[in-house]
Amino acid sequence: MALDNCNASIGINSASPGKLDSRALVNLQLGHLDEALSDYNAALDKRPKVANSLYGRGLVKLRKGEASDGQVDLAAARAIDPKIDSEYADYGLTP
Repeated sequence: MALDNCNASIGINSASPGKLDSRALVNLQLGHLDEALSDYNAALDKRPKVANSLYGRGLVKLRKGEASDGQVDLAAARAIDPKIDSEYADYGLTP
């Protein structure tokens, strides 16, 4: 349901980085890592210094076995928002 809502919203305005980030988060939670990575990359292409997108992409990279790249994204996200770990822990997502 959440993924369907994100897809419908993106269909209305596919250029919105916030909507791409939301869909990426849902895909991450569902374990759809390639889809999540694609959406996080697209969101970051439009807004490169958003902590949520960097952190989410870092988590995806860690889960895909790209540890060093994932840690770079996590560090960048933490530099922007030092409380980002606790926000994602609330979603049930931790490194």
